[in-house]
Amino acid sequence: FVHGGNSLQERIIPVLTVVHRASLGSDSLRYAVRAEPLPPRTGVHRLRLRVDVLAQGALAFGGRKEIELTLAVVDAPLVRLDLREVRGGTRVGNSLTLPPDEDVDVDFALTGPDDGRVQVTVAHLAGVAVVEPCTLDQRFEVLGRRRLREEPAPLETGGNWLHTLPEGGIRDLFAHLSAHGTVTEEEAVRFLGSARALRRLSKDFEALAAKAPFNVEIRDVGGVKRYVREGGKG
Repeated sequence: FVHGGNSLQERIIPVLTVVHRASLGSDSLRYAVRAEPLPPRTGVHRLRLRVDVLAQGALAFGGRKEIELTLAVVDAPLVRLDLREVRGGTRVGNSLTLPPDEDVDVDFALTGPDDGRVQVTVAHLAGVAVVEPCTLDQRFEVLGRRRLREEPAPLETGGNWLHTLPEGGIRDLFAHLSAHGTVTEEEAVRFLGSARALRRLSKDFEALAAKAPFNVEIRDVGGVKRYVREGGKG
């Protein structure tokens, strides 16, 4: 090497040594998943996801352009989670990739043997980066396959009471309640066509329910409003 002279000061050359804490091909940054529930659509749950970069000091190199995430159900092995749509990221089978520090919206559905409510976690399973997962405190409703397979019960002689109800969504709602014993608020909106129609029904519900050969209770189960049949079928 070349230096300017033979003095001690001139011969000492400061050297900066950079040590890679992460192996080549991996990431020296740390990340954390953020998940925010959005209002659901019919039969579909929605989340807003984000991967935040956590500060690692001035010498953090090699941040990734995309992080792969997977949604999974917590402690419910019989419940299936299907990713339906990804907006702002890229869907890869039942996973998705998204750039750090950007919001991405995802739609997913939950099905299982029976109705229920489960927690969902969002995690990085590929192992190419250090990512803190996020498990949501909110529980999401599962659509039971047994209920989906059930056929509407045929009207018995006593089922003529249904014809005293307005034709259309109201009659269909009470027929389902008679056959299956319960109708969730989300199902009621589907029967009636809109949340506004359900609000109108609420004003006349007692008078309409009085025409049924069974009692109807309105219950709040796990934050979900349900119309529940008390007594036998109509």
